[in-house]
Amino acid sequence: MLMEREYLRFFELISKKILIILKKTRQTGEQFNSDTIKKYLVSDSEIKVFFEDLSKGSSDFTQDIKKAFKNNSSILKKYLDFEEMELIERKLDKLNNYNLLNELSEIIGIFGRYFNDYETTLENIYSFIKEFSRKISNTSDKVQSLREENLKFIDSDSEKDQNMLTNIKGLKENIEKGISAENLHKHVADFTNSLTEILEQKIYSKKTFRRNLANTFGELESDFMSYKDRYEELKKEIENYRKQSFTDELTGLYRKNKMVEVLSELKIAAVKKGEDFYIIMSDIDKFKDVNDTYGHLAGDNVLRHFGKILKNFTTEKVEAFRYGGEEFLITVKGDFDDAFSVAGQIKQTMESTKFRLNEDIKTITVSIGISKYRPEEDVKLTIDRADKNLYMAKAGGRNCIFFESKRVG
Repeated sequence: MLMEREYLRFFELISKKILIILKKTRQTGEQFNSDTIKKYLVSDSEIKVFFEDLSKGSSDFTQDIKKAFKNNSSILKKYLDFEEMELIERKLDKLNNYNLLNELSEIIGIFGRYFNDYETTLENIYSFIKEFSRKISNTSDKVQSLREENLKFIDSDSEKDQNMLTNIKGLKENIEKGISAENLHKHVADFTNSLTEILEQKIYSKKTFRRNLANTFGELESDFMSYKDRYEELKKEIENYRKQSFTDELTGLYRKNKMVEVLSELKIAAVKKGEDFYIIMSDIDKFKDVNDTYGHLAGDNVLRHFGKILKNFTTEKVEAFRYGGEEFLITVKGDFDDAFSVAGQIKQTMESTKFRLNEDIKTITVSIGISKYRPEEDVKLTIDRADKNLYMAKAGGRNCIFFESKRVG
C-alpha cells in the first residue's frame, strides 16, 4: 500500500501546479483544457521526476487515486454534468501508473471551465473591492476637504461679523460722546463704506461656498451612484455564476445541488407549517435504445426537449430537476390531485410529441412514480418510494403513472 505521505505529496504537488497553470493560461490567453494542462505538466521537471518514480512503483497508487475521486463523487456531481461524470469514470477505469499523467490531464481539463468561471468571478469581486476601497478613500478625502472648507468658511464669516460689530461699537461710542455733526457724518460715512465692503465679501464668500458645496455633493452623489451600479453588476454576475452551478447545461433544469436545497425548504415547511408536498420521479422509456440506434446526439435532443417540457410546468409550486441520466425529479407543493395533474400533463405532452430521429419520426414516452412526503421522515425515503413506484410503472408496461404501488394513470 502506498505510504500516506506520498499520496498527500501527490495531491499537494498537483494542486500547486494546477494553480500555476491556471495563472499562466490567464496571462497568455490560452484555453485551460487537457492539452494545455498536459503541455505544462510534461514540461515541468518536478512533475516529470515524480511520475517517473511512480512508473517504477506498484499499482496501489493509481488505486488510491481512483478511490479518492469516487469517495468525492457526491461533491463532484454538484458541479459537473452527468455526461462529464461518466467521462471521468471511464477515464478512471483506464487509469494506471503509465498513463496517469495523460488521463489525469484529461480529467483536470473537464474541470477547466469551472476553474475559469470561479477564477473570473473571484477576480471581479477583488476588482470591485479594490475599486470600492479606492472610491471610499476618495469620498473620505472629499468629506474631509468639505469639513475643512466649512470650518474655514465659518471662521472667515465670524471674523467679518466681528469686524462689523467692532465698527458698530465704534460708531455707538462716537454718538454717545456727542461729537460734532461734521465728525459724526464722517464716522457714519466710514462705517457705511466698511459695512458695505464686509457685506459684499460675505455675500461673495457664501455664493462661492454654496457653489463649491453643490459641486462636492454632486461628485459624492455621482460616486455613490457609481458604487450602486457596480454593486448591482457584481451581484448579477455572482447570481449568474451561482445559477450556472445549479443548472444542468443540456436540459436547462436544476441540478441535484439545487434539488437538495429545495427539498430541505419543503421539508421545513411540511414539518413546521403542515404544508404537503409530493415527489414525482420520471424516466424516459427505452432511452438506451434511442442512443444505441440513433446516436448520443439524438439522445441529447430528446433529453433537451423533455427538459423544455418540464420547464413549461414549473411554477411557484412546481420545481423540476435532472436527477441522473434520463431520470428526472419534480417537486409539487399541494395535495395528490395537484401532483397527479402535473404528472398526467407531463406524460400526455411527451407522448403527443413526435421526435425526428435521423430519418425516422418516433413517439417517446415516460414512466412516472409519485410519492408523498411523510412528516419527520428523511426525504431520501420519499425519493426512494417515488423511485420504487417508477420501477413499477416500468415493469407495468411503461408510459404510465404509479402511486402507493398502484397504477393511477
